[in-house]
Amino acid sequence: MNYGLYKQLTLLTLLIFTVINLIYGLLGGRETLLVQTAFFVVYILLTFAELKQIQIPKEHSTRHYYYLTNGIISLNVIKIVSLFVVALVFYNIGTKLMQLSGLVITMVVGDLLLFIGRCVTKKYFIAVNESGIYFMLDKTVVLQAKDIELAEFRYNIFYFNDKHKKNHLINLENFKPKVRIAVQENICQWLESNKVKVSSEAKQALKLSE
Repeated sequence: MNYGLYKQLTLLTLLIFTVINLIYGLLGGRETLLVQTAFFVVYILLTFAELKQIQIPKEHSTRHYYYLTNGIISLNVIKIVSLFVVALVFYNIGTKLMQLSGLVITMVVGDLLLFIGRCVTKKYFIAVNESGIYFMLDKTVVLQAKDIELAEFRYNIFYFNDKHKKNHLINLENFKPKVRIAVQENICQWLESNKVKVSSEAKQALKLSE
């Protein structure tokens, strides 16, 4: 089940209800609050289900490493703070638009719980196995060897250029020193075993066979 999709559908339904109620005034303040609270509870439950659904790939050879970058932290903090400010603005307007604050607060709490939950349970990670490299970050990306046109390595950063002209990065500086060595060795083994095209500069830096 795609709980992330169900969350978006829940928000969409709440938005449609709120807009219709704003236009036609179908429910009073108390009834509207009860409906929004019900949607809030459903959304939070779906958030916990989404968190639980994030799992390490089941292949026996899988090795995974906790990977939380400054970019991920910054994007989530900016998003959550921005939504909170919007919620305050709607709430302080003092008109029927106050109802929209319930929708935004639902998003704020859900996103905050998901972010904290993923940090605490270390569900921001990359995983490497025979099937590919899994980027389990804010978005899930599975990078297979056949999709990589060129792998590069500079300044402790792996760059994987895929066939769709997208660049996927793994910065070794985001790992603890001991883990950093293991990640580098694991990726190097994966590159060699899958015969991925590697730049000459990266081969020299990583001491890969020609």
